[in-house]
Amino acid sequence: MTLNQETPMQGIILILLLSFLCYGQASAGDEVITAMENRYKDRCFSASFQQISVLSAMDISERADGRAVFSHPGRMRWEYETPEPRLIVTDGTTLWIYSPLEKEVLVGESEPYFGRGKGGRFLSDMASLREDFTHTRVSDPETDPVRLRLIPHQPEPGLTELFIEADNKTGQIVSIETLNAYGDVTRIRLFGEEGHNLCKDELFHFTPPPGTSEFKLGE
Repeated sequence: MTLNQETPMQGIILILLLSFLCYGQASAGDEVITAMENRYKDRCFSASFQQISVLSAMDISERADGRAVFSHPGRMRWEYETPEPRLIVTDGTTLWIYSPLEKEVLVGESEPYFGRGKGGRFLSDMASLREDFTHTRVSDPETDPVRLRLIPHQPEPGLTELFIEADNKTGQIVSIETLNAYGDVTRIRLFGEEGHNLCKDELFHFTPPPGTSEFKLGE
């Protein structure tokens, strides 16, 4: 036997070691997801956000700021303040995208835009993280917040990878990063989080002001 020749026992030990390392990463990621579930499941909360969108093909980077509200199940309200006012609202079934400057609202089903984890759906339905993704911890063990990489069970062009950074103990989410099949990246930093005992249904429904033109999404 040469020094470089691997014995069957060495091969078994190597496989066990790699399995242990992979399990350790998954286990650590599972603890953080459990912390997120304990913090956000069936809750209503709001947070300010800073969003950076990078369009790879055009080498363009855009920044937007605002505040959002999330409530189980699947209800979200994104109020953009810069670079121009815009409102994105869903009650989990219907989606409204309102532009007050243009006095136009787009209306359609929310599933194509927020289904299977897209569009930050998990923020209003934490159970979808385990249902829709396979997760792995990608940050060092001593790093906090923890960075998770999540791969959708059913990848689509609009979402191929999701990264979440969250506090190791409290589960508080501090950033989200999504990638699509075209190489575009959207990074969202959350801050100023507030929990709410009750979020009224009216927050997640939109009635167009008089004089607003209405169009169907996808047309």
